[in-house]
Amino acid sequence: MARRSVPHKPPPVPVAAATVGTLSKMYATEVAQRLANTAVNALGLGGMLDLGSYRAAMDGLPAFTHLLMLHWTISAGTNEIQRNIMAQRGLGLPRG
Repeated sequence: MARRSVPHKPPPVPVAAATVGTLSKMYATEVAQRLANTAVNALGLGGMLDLGSYRAAMDGLPAFTHLLMLHWTISAGTNEIQRNIMAQRGLGLPRG
């Protein structure tokens, strides 16, 4: 009698582990965006000048960082989409 091989199925990923990447992306981008915004606001008009500008505070790094953080918030999926993923996978809420 021949034995049939049953394909091995990997164990399911726990719900908490499946949402860690989403949660960390949301947290990191929102904190970085707030910090960059605070730096630009604290430095006043000089903080809004771009890299290499003559009178830019800190050589324009705060303004550049602020724009970069806006890009990072959108680049891996907007935080609204990430919140929907968290609601569906992490909390088990229906799509809608």
